[in-house]
Amino acid sequence: MLHIKKLTLTNVGVYKGTREIEFEKGLNIIQATNGKGKSTAIQAIEMLLINEYEGNFVDYINNDSNSMNIILDFSTGTKDYTVTLSCKKNKNGVSTERILFDSTGNKIAEGEECISYMASLYDPSLTKYSLVAKQKPVDNIVTCKDAERMDLFKKIRNINLEKYVKQFIEPQIDVIKNDIINIEKEIYRLETIDYTPKSLLVTKYSELEIITKRNELQDLQKKQQEIENKINEYNSLLKEKESLLQEYNSLQKTYNEKQDTVVQCEFKIKELSSPEYIDNAIKDITNTYNQKELEIKNEIAITQKTIDSIKQELLEYEQSFKKEIETLDTQIGAINILKLPKYDDTIIKETESTIVSKQQEIKYCLSNIKSLETGVCPVCGAECHHKLQEYVNLKKQYELELQELKEKLQLENYKKEDYEKKVKENNENKEHKQELVNKKDILLEKYNSFITVNTNKKESLLTKCTMLENSIKELKNNYDNSIEMTKKNIEILLHKEVSLKQEAESTVIDITKRIDTLVNKINTIETKLKQISLNKENTYEDVITELEKDIKEYDTTIIENEFIKKHNDTLIEQKKENEKVLNSQKEFLKNKKQDLFNYEQAKIILLKDFPNYIIDSSIEDIEKSMNDFINMIYYKSLNISLRSTKTSIKLEYGPENNKLPAYRLSGAESKIVSLSFLHYFNKLVGLNCIILDEPDSAMNIQVANSFYESLLQMNSIYEQMIVVTHNERMRNYLVTNTQANVIEI
Repeated sequence: MLHIKKLTLTNVGVYKGTREIEFEKGLNIIQATNGKGKSTAIQAIEMLLINEYEGNFVDYINNDSNSMNIILDFSTGTKDYTVTLSCKKNKNGVSTERILFDSTGNKIAEGEECISYMASLYDPSLTKYSLVAKQKPVDNIVTCKDAERMDLFKKIRNINLEKYVKQFIEPQIDVIKNDIINIEKEIYRLETIDYTPKSLLVTKYSELEIITKRNELQDLQKKQQEIENKINEYNSLLKEKESLLQEYNSLQKTYNEKQDTVVQCEFKIKELSSPEYIDNAIKDITNTYNQKELEIKNEIAITQKTIDSIKQELLEYEQSFKKEIETLDTQIGAINILKLPKYDDTIIKETESTIVSKQQEIKYCLSNIKSLETGVCPVCGAECHHKLQEYVNLKKQYELELQELKEKLQLENYKKEDYEKKVKENNENKEHKQELVNKKDILLEKYNSFITVNTNKKESLLTKCTMLENSIKELKNNYDNSIEMTKKNIEILLHKEVSLKQEAESTVIDITKRIDTLVNKINTIETKLKQISLNKENTYEDVITELEKDIKEYDTTIIENEFIKKHNDTLIEQKKENEKVLNSQKEFLKNKKQDLFNYEQAKIILLKDFPNYIIDSSIEDIEKSMNDFINMIYYKSLNISLRSTKTSIKLEYGPENNKLPAYRLSGAESKIVSLSFLHYFNKLVGLNCIILDEPDSAMNIQVANSFYESLLQMNSIYEQMIVVTHNERMRNYLVTNTQANVIEI
């Protein structure tokens, strides 16, 4: 059982701001003209109860807002619920939130879980076709074709199993087909395996011949080893001799270098000991000193000249600056700035306001004069002539006063213009005086900057002169020190050359002794080499290589034959195992083909036979329920009948011997038949609540009155009935004949 208690809409559709609609048990009438949001309220209820809506949530947001919110309070049985839906547009797109609360305000579910929970309360497919009787339903039981009526029954009972077949059956069929292909490939692979055994290899020599060759190889290897030992000894002596010769050549080279060093040291000692060498060194130092001293004195003279030039430039600039400052002070003193009081334009504003007032009074007199000229009083509308001259005189008086006011305004404007001219001249004098003051400040700043820069430059040059004079003194001290240092360095070099000569002479003596020792060692090695006799042609390498090759070929053949035997044994075992696997795969293939057949048969049954079976089993019950409902609310029986075939359902009415097609029903009867169909599923879901959207549309007065009586009968059947209409006649009829909650939008 469903009881809708309250609907709260905020910025939904035509609703700008928040609107609360409260519903009661029994009859509720929502009455408003077209475009006021009646259908929007119904769509909001469907949106929250069964998630039924068209387009997107954002399409329902009011044009003057970026968000909407819907709250639905309802009860089912003894439990109260509140479900909310909000939608908001933002920079990142659109965000939505759906939440279900219990009667204490605790959250039960949100998002998709909320939709699932609501579906557990009210089946979406059945509720969609049983809660709201729409003004122009897309699926109309009366006006649709017979084949469309079959599709409608399938949708209402949610027995369209194509989605189930596509989601579960067809993927399983594809999996089985893929398994069959893979199994057939594996069977083909197992049936085409080659199990032919490999043949053993034939050896070139017998086992006895190989044993003989092995013994012969051992004897030859011993003889070959003796020859190689002699060759190694001979080569070792040759390497030792070569090493000694290299050492001898190195010592001889060092001996020659040391002899040259002795000669060079004797020449250097002689040179350093001569008086001419010392005199020349002192002469070079003196020349360098004189040249540097002259350069520093020249630089001092140039710097002093620059200092004198800067002093003269400073003097000339100071005289020029004083003249410019005196001129600017004279110009600034000559400018006279007046102290003017603030102008008061109150008289002008009051005069202008009085002029406008007089103009209105003149306009009013003219209007009254025109009215009185036609003989009509402008105040009461009666016939009147005696007041005409009074308004003419009053108009002239106002015109004279207006002329005086305009002259007064013109005089005040002349005074204002004269004041503004003086203010302008005063401002121009102020600006000119400020320009001269700014110019003087800039000139002072420029003068101070020039004085500072050139004074700093002069001080820097004076410092430079002092430093240069100190450099001359330092240069003199360095000169004296250099003379003494040069004499000491010559004595050190002389002592170094003497030591170097003594060291070289000692090394020559030592090298001579080592060379004599090396010559004796080389002679001894040459004697040993002559004693060793070598005949390199008498070796056994070729014969040994040939024997090793034959033995290796034999051993390799024996090993390969062992592998071939193992391979052939493995092939036999593999053939036995593969035969078992092949038989298993063939049995598996047989089972898979049976599974494929079963699933394809299930697909046919689910898509064709099963839906028709469900409809046939319930169509008699639906037909009975529809006729019971019609007999209960309508003044006559329509004898509705439903007949189904494999592809369609026929809807007819009238006596058994004269059944007519449903499209022949009148407007009211067609509406009642549609309601009877909706009533069956409403009862099946257990709603006991129904919403009628413009139920009397397209009916004439006589038919409508009959239909209103049927609505009154329906009100006694349902716990809650909500009627949406723009027709005041329908509202008045229902309110007059029963108790109703009227909601005006």
